[in-house]
Amino acid sequence: VFACLVGVCVGGCLSKGLPPVADRSPVADPRSASYQVRAGDTLYSIAWRHDRDFRQLAELNGIAPPFQIVPGQRLQLIGKAPAAGKAPAANKPATKPITPKQKVAKPPAPQPSVAAQAAGPLSFRWPVQANMVKAFGSAGNKGIDFTLVGDTTIKVAARGDVVYAGAGLGGYRYLVIVKHSERYLSAYGFDATLQVVEGERVDAGGSLAKVAAAEQGATQSLHFELRRDGVPIDPTGVIDG
Repeated sequence: VFACLVGVCVGGCLSKGLPPVADRSPVADPRSASYQVRAGDTLYSIAWRHDRDFRQLAELNGIAPPFQIVPGQRLQLIGKAPAAGKAPAANKPATKPITPKQKVAKPPAPQPSVAAQAAGPLSFRWPVQANMVKAFGSAGNKGIDFTLVGDTTIKVAARGDVVYAGAGLGGYRYLVIVKHSERYLSAYGFDATLQVVEGERVDAGGSLAKVAAAEQGATQSLHFELRRDGVPIDPTGVIDG
């Protein structure tokens, strides 16, 4: 089951004027052997939802960068990757015989991630300066939960590319996933004003979302996760400050 669900807390009800938390993307069943792609999904969000490394999921389904998927496509979540040079039939594009006179166009080289292009090692920071209310590993929590009071800007933990920005998981209204390198991804679950779009390149400390001051003293929350090779890790052991 995905990490602790967060939303707007107002003594059991939402503050007037705040949008309700929408559960539009169900928590994944870890026993599922396959998944049918829905509108708005990305390979990264599916991998995150099912606790998989996006690279392994891509290899398992014969999907090459930039990891394009389409609604209705069935992805295998469990199994062995196909042999080198062989892709699953469901994902293998139709081809036509090439005559000697035809020229084969070279596919464009995949664009390296922003982390690979930027100089220097990755340096992570906290997305907010706020009180921690649930630590990593507490009751199975895969990240850290913060209580947000007043106007708050949720910031990018490190430079990267937004690979998912949309409906959240479980009780989240929104979820943003940022790819920092081939190994590191971070995710942010919140109920706030989204300020990024998928495919956008973001800098460390850049704004992901704005949380307005809650009415009548109510508070809001942020759920923050950091994963390495698809495995949740404790951000306190990685973040510099």
